[in-house]
Amino acid sequence: MAVVISAAGGSGVAAWSGPPAAAGSGTAGIVLRYPTHLTVGPNGNLYIGDTGLDRILERLPGGRFRVIAGDGHRGFSGDGRPALDAELESIGNMTFTKNGTLYFADGNRIRAISPTGRITTVVGDSSTSPTAIANETPALKAPVGSTAGLTIGPDGDLYFTGGSNQVLRLTNDGLIDIVASSRDFANLGGFEQLFPTELAFDGSGDLYVSTGNAFRLVELTRSGHVLYLGPLRRGGGSPAALASGPGGLVFADWQNSIVRIDGSRVEVFLTFARGSVPRVSFTFLPDDIAVGPKGTIYADTIANNGWTDTTAVVAISPDRHVTTLWARNEPAGYASL
Repeated sequence: MAVVISAAGGSGVAAWSGPPAAAGSGTAGIVLRYPTHLTVGPNGNLYIGDTGLDRILERLPGGRFRVIAGDGHRGFSGDGRPALDAELESIGNMTFTKNGTLYFADGNRIRAISPTGRITTVVGDSSTSPTAIANETPALKAPVGSTAGLTIGPDGDLYFTGGSNQVLRLTNDGLIDIVASSRDFANLGGFEQLFPTELAFDGSGDLYVSTGNAFRLVELTRSGHVLYLGPLRRGGGSPAALASGPGGLVFADWQNSIVRIDGSRVEVFLTFARGSVPRVSFTFLPDDIAVGPKGTIYADTIANNGWTDTTAVVAISPDRHVTTLWARNEPAGYASL
C-alpha cells in the first residue's frame, strides 16, 4: 500500500510496509493512552511522554513500549529514588543530554532522570506564580512556573522557557542565567509582544524560538541579533514544536505540514493530505515532533477538537516515507485530557 504526499520540490511517496506495533505488546502490557511529548535518546530510540498514563516510555526496536519513569499515579514524589517509583505531575517537553540524562518539564518544575534511572528535581520551587528570574538565581529556588521548550545547547547546558516570558539556561553550578527576556521579543513582526515557548538550536549555534501568542518564529543569533522569520504554528492552534536534526537543520510543524529551517529559510519538507497516513482519519496534523540521529522525524497527533478521530505516532524517513508506529481510533465524543 502506498499513498502520495506533497512535499517540498514535488511529490513524495509515503510507503506503509506493514501494520503498526500491536497495542498490547509492550512491557507488562503497556498501551499508550495520550502520547503528547516526544524526544529521541542517544541510543536512537523514541521516548514518549504519555500524560494519560502519567508515565514516560521508551519504544524498543521491536515496537514494544518500556516504562522508564512514573508509577502511573499523578502527583509529585520520588526524588532521589528510581524514576519508576516516582509520581509525575504533568509531563511536558523532554530532551536528552549526550550522556543519557533525560530532562523533562513536570508541572512547575524540571526534573532529570540519570542514566542509572534516578530522578531528581533540577529547576523550580513549585510556585504556580512565575516571576521574572534574575541572573544567577539558584535553580531550585526559582519561581519559573510552567516551563517549555527544553533543549540542550551547543555548550551542553539545558535551555528552556519560563519565568516572565524568558529564555533561560541552567548552568553546571545549579544557577539560572537569562538568555533572552520579553523585551527582546517586543515589536517583532508587527506585534507588541511575543511570548517565547518552544526552542531548538541549529548547527551554527543560533537558537530558534516559536512564540505562544501570535504563533511566530524568531531566530536568536550568536551575535545577539533577534530576527523575525514569519508565522509558524501547529495544526491545533498552539506554538509550533521545534526539533534539532542532523546536519544542523531545525524542523517544525506548521498546520498539516512539517517544515525545515535552514538559516533564515523556512521550506516545506512534507505536507500531509487527507487520508494520506495509514489508520489516521481526516488529515494528520502533527502535535509534537522529534528527530533521530539518522534524520527520522517522529510526530504524534491527538484526537480532539474535531480534526481527527485517531490518536497516533508516526515515523517519517529522510526520503519522506511515512510509517504508522501506533494508532488508535477514538470513540465518538472523545475529548482529550
